[in-house]
Amino acid sequence: MTKTISSTNAAGVQATRPLRVVRSFPTVRTYRLYVWAFLAAPLLSRFNSFATLAILFGCLLTVHLIASDPRLPWYGIQAIGISVIWLAYGALVGSVPAMSRLPDFISTEGRILVALIPLAGLAAARTNRAHFRVLERTFAFIAAFGGLTLMAWYLDKPVAGPRKLFFGFTSSHHAVAFVYAITLIALFTTRRGRSGWRFLLRSGLIGTCALIIVESGSRATLVGLVLGLVSTLAWRTSVDRLVQVAIAAVVGVVLVITFVPRASSTFNSLMSPDFRSQLGDVYDTGKVPSGGSEDDVNLLLRSADWGTALRNFTSSPVVGIGPWRFDDLVTRHAGIEGLTWLAVDGRAINSDRHAHNLYLHVLAETGVLGLILIGSLWIGLLVAVRRRLQSPHTPAHVIPWLRASWVGIVFGFGVSLTDIGLITPAMTFGLSIVIATTLGAGNGGETRDAT
Repeated sequence: MTKTISSTNAAGVQATRPLRVVRSFPTVRTYRLYVWAFLAAPLLSRFNSFATLAILFGCLLTVHLIASDPRLPWYGIQAIGISVIWLAYGALVGSVPAMSRLPDFISTEGRILVALIPLAGLAAARTNRAHFRVLERTFAFIAAFGGLTLMAWYLDKPVAGPRKLFFGFTSSHHAVAFVYAITLIALFTTRRGRSGWRFLLRSGLIGTCALIIVESGSRATLVGLVLGLVSTLAWRTSVDRLVQVAIAAVVGVVLVITFVPRASSTFNSLMSPDFRSQLGDVYDTGKVPSGGSEDDVNLLLRSADWGTALRNFTSSPVVGIGPWRFDDLVTRHAGIEGLTWLAVDGRAINSDRHAHNLYLHVLAETGVLGLILIGSLWIGLLVAVRRRLQSPHTPAHVIPWLRASWVGIVFGFGVSLTDIGLITPAMTFGLSIVIATTLGAGNGGETRDAT
């Protein structure tokens, strides 16, 4: 559709020139369904069948969107390429399951196959303010929903007895922490104004997200959030702002160590020379001694995983030992239907062990080439976001979402030091949608002059 706009040149002559109006893509209705499907899957991942159906619906919409406009930018093509390469390589080494095991596989070891789908589906997006309103309201709803479930958990929480971690309706404490960390980042970086009822409501939702993250006990998420906060120094130009962020980071670390039991327990253990020596022994041998507190055993298990990942990597440094084969070289596994399964108490269960460090895990399973493939995607997105932040042509309403994308990516890098966050749907679904929607704002979704 073409309209005209009148203007007066330097000679005082009025001229008419065409104004190109580019339709947004996808439609707001389709975009809303897409966002809801991919954000509902991790939010309600405790119900595996529902989460699988939501992902399947999102995949069908992805096929529709790509077929409607196959002109994908580099990150869309690379996101698809990662899934295809992992699947093909997994088939080559015999670690792809039978169809009957597919739902369990997708929700556990095979999650990398779907983790980046929203990034591909929205890669060709041409977004406008309406799309951002959908995204903002969806994150606000997720925060409110989390507040209600947290309140119900508090009412049900026993006064005595061992402390329960808060999972909400997600499949694990890490999943709930990832979902609400991305929600917190989106709501915090896109806040507007510092007064009025909207500001108070937004502050309440942000506080709710923070409380859920603390109750989840996910130390990896807390580390990622601190690094995300520190990363905002990259766009600060005022000395006062730099000091404020630095102080906030230090205060944040102190508060986490002081008031989050798992974080304080971890800090105290790491300060012990004897425990650090024990970590080194476990790293070398892969054997975790019995006894000790739950948090200490958890740290020792991670040290064992890191040592195992390094040994797997050194056995095949270029291409790794194959997708979904982590730990196979040093543990006894029974092959069932082409997938790695463990026999536990007479039952066959999926072996979902990972290295608790994305970089070591990818190196172990796919070698240096795999790490380059995944690392270049996220670093490239970080560079693209940075360039948009520095561009004088970026619309004002997009800048807060660019900041959300920046903090989200750095948050993912931080989480991946002790988890596999950047290939986990609970993190990547929300983060990919934010990034693709934001980068799509420069693809023609707004009205612009024809030149």
